[in-house]
Amino acid sequence: MQYLKLTKLNMRSQIGFTLIEILIAVALVAILAGIAIPSYNNYINRGKIKTAQADLIALNLNFANYYQRKLAYPENTKDLTTTDKLTTEFKGWQPASKDFDFASDKDVASKTDYKLVAKGKTGTGVAGCVVSITKDNVRKIESCSLSSTGDWL
Repeated sequence: MQYLKLTKLNMRSQIGFTLIEILIAVALVAILAGIAIPSYNNYINRGKIKTAQADLIALNLNFANYYQRKLAYPENTKDLTTTDKLTTEFKGWQPASKDFDFASDKDVASKTDYKLVAKGKTGTGVAGCVVSITKDNVRKIESCSLSSTGDWL
C-alpha cells in the first residue's frame, strides 16, 4: 500500500516539459523568425520608398505651381541641392520622409527643365536608393534592391 502512495506522488511531481520539447519549440520559433524578419524589413523599406515618392510628387507639384505663377522655374534651381534649401524655397512643401535627402539634380536643372532626386540616407535600410522624377513626370528608382526594373513601387 505504501508503495502505491509513493508511485502516485512521483507521477504528480513529474508534470512539465522535457528539455527536448523546449529545444524543439525554440528551434521552431527561430526558424519562423528567420523567415519573417527579412520580409518585415522589406515591407518597412518599401513604405519608406513610397513615402519618398509621395514627397517627390508633392515637390514636383510645387515646382509646377511656381512655373504657373512666374512662367519660369526658380533661377536658383541648380543651388537647391539639399532638403533645407528646398523647404526654404518652397514654404508649402515639407517632406514626411526623414530617411531620404531631397535635392534638385544640378546637372539637369535649368529655367526650363529640372529633375528632383531623393537619396536614401545611410543606416536607414534604404541607403543607396535613388528615387527621381523629372519635369515630364519620368519616374525612376536606381541602385535599389527593391526595384529590379527601375520603376517606382
